[in-house]
Amino acid sequence: MESLELLAATIFANQPDDELTQQAYNETLHRMEECYDSQLPKHQAELAVLLQCIAPQYANSYRKNLQIQQRKEQFLKRYPIIKRTCLAAIILLPILFLALMFSVESKILFLTLWVTSIVLFSAILIVTEYIKDYYARFDLQQSEVQEETHP
Repeated sequence: MESLELLAATIFANQPDDELTQQAYNETLHRMEECYDSQLPKHQAELAVLLQCIAPQYANSYRKNLQIQQRKEQFLKRYPIIKRTCLAAIILLPILFLALMFSVESKILFLTLWVTSIVLFSAILIVTEYIKDYYARFDLQQSEVQEETHP
């Protein structure tokens, strides 16, 4: 088992020393131990060389996936608030600008602000939905990878 720990340490040697790297290291070591316990490879030397070649790319990819997962969780916490705020602004700002348009002389200015605010908040909603869709596609891709590696 010490050789697995040494290999895992080698895989994550060039990664920053933070919580994400530690989590990725622990999960990788756990998976390696499970594979090692379930069946001892016949060609250990070849496997070790192969792992040393692909290890840096794996470590970077795994760390990136963990970062995306954390950003996704933060986004999904804020998503309902962003959506409600933008929808409320799209409904309430026209009412406010309509009231100001009848009480103030410069109607063109308030009409322009009205249209601009609708376009702005609509764009925010579109971008927010696009980000949510990106994370949904990322989750689908990760589940497909999990199915391929763990049938």
